[in-house]
Amino acid sequence: MGFLERNVNTIFIMLGTGCNFHCRYCMQGSESAAVKPLPTIINEEIYDFIEDILRQQEGGITLHFFGGEPMLYWDNIRKIVEHFEDNERVGFSCITNGSLITQERADFMNVHDFTVTVSWDGGSTSLTRGHDVFADKKRKNILFSLSRLGLSGVLSSAITPMRLMDDFQTIDNEYRDLWNYHLHINMDELFDTGIADKSLVHTDYDAIRGDMKDMTESYLRNAEAPADNDIFNSMLYCRHTLVHDIVMNVRHFVKNGHGTNGGIRNHFSVCGNGLSVLNMDVAGNLYSCHNQFDAIGDIHTPYFTYLNRLLDADRTFDFYREECHACAVYPVCRGGCKLIDAKTRHESYCAMKKAVFEPVLEALAQFGRA
Repeated sequence: MGFLERNVNTIFIMLGTGCNFHCRYCMQGSESAAVKPLPTIINEEIYDFIEDILRQQEGGITLHFFGGEPMLYWDNIRKIVEHFEDNERVGFSCITNGSLITQERADFMNVHDFTVTVSWDGGSTSLTRGHDVFADKKRKNILFSLSRLGLSGVLSSAITPMRLMDDFQTIDNEYRDLWNYHLHINMDELFDTGIADKSLVHTDYDAIRGDMKDMTESYLRNAEAPADNDIFNSMLYCRHTLVHDIVMNVRHFVKNGHGTNGGIRNHFSVCGNGLSVLNMDVAGNLYSCHNQFDAIGDIHTPYFTYLNRLLDADRTFDFYREECHACAVYPVCRGGCKLIDAKTRHESYCAMKKAVFEPVLEALAQFGRA
């Protein structure tokens, strides 16, 4: 029997939902009824499946190891990496809380050119996550030994965008001194998919707008600075990188016909989950999102059966048709996350997106840079 045919750039390897942290905003919290146990025994057919995808496409694939906390499943990570270590078209990455990375594991990931992203919320980390891995000198040194290190933070009521970026900057300054290049960074806006701690959603949107406005105006004033400008490339790197990524999304949207084909939206949810991004457990079951736990098929499921199930799990087209098409921030948000229901969108989700993205769009229009 053949495998499901795809054109894929990333496969989230869903290792399991176990975690040694209890982050207040976790979408996979143990109190959630949606979280179900995942298989932990590798079905070796997944290797054939990944190799079959590579034969069908020109591009490579990144295997992104995902938990829970992926380091709890280190043996499976090692087995999968060692199977593909001689295949130049397969890359590796993971997102981790960083607490379980030993020097031996860091060395292994460096040898195999891992991109390792540590979840860290700057000065609010102890509040939101319970433990700050960068406050531990020994742990910090191990993390700094990773040759492709990144940070990913969550914007919530506990921290504003500028403060988060400035906290990122303190880590970036030290890391750059060691490796002579920057961290990769990411900021996610907190959204409520059923998290227990609602206080984190009660955000000061005006403060967020003010930060995004100031950072965008600074970015636009410095955008033409020489490449060796120390202020642009060092002290303001994180602030400017955050804004730059949003600006590039806007330009891509404008360049590609506003994301439509004949006036009809030509994509599903912006994340690409289920299409260019697959979500697969180690047994070969496939999911519409790596934060959902009801499989919509497996590696042998006929394509159109799988596609119909994927579409059933994605309401972003309905939201686009009803509301999103008229929203100013659609060029960046693109309808947002398919896990967010209409009630949550109206209560908090869209307000957060607008607070982050509207000041960038307004500044672009003012500066004439869109």
